[in-house]
Amino acid sequence: MGDIIKTAYDVDHVLEEAKGVYDKVLVIGFDKEDGMDTRASFNLSKKDALWLIEHFKYQILSGEV
Repeated sequence: MGDIIKTAYDVDHVLEEAKGVYDKVLVIGFDKEDGMDTRASFNLSKKDALWLIEHFKYQILSGEV
């Protein structure tokens, strides 16, 4: 599966690198006032978004990330 988290110091660089790579996306982050902000593509169902979150959480807790 490779690296789960690809990191960079610049947020805009991370988003730029993701352009054209994914069919469906879920973005979770903190805005400049430290409030959580989430955005998703229209073709991502709530069910799929929850699956992504839970799968990512599992990978973090199991040490895969």
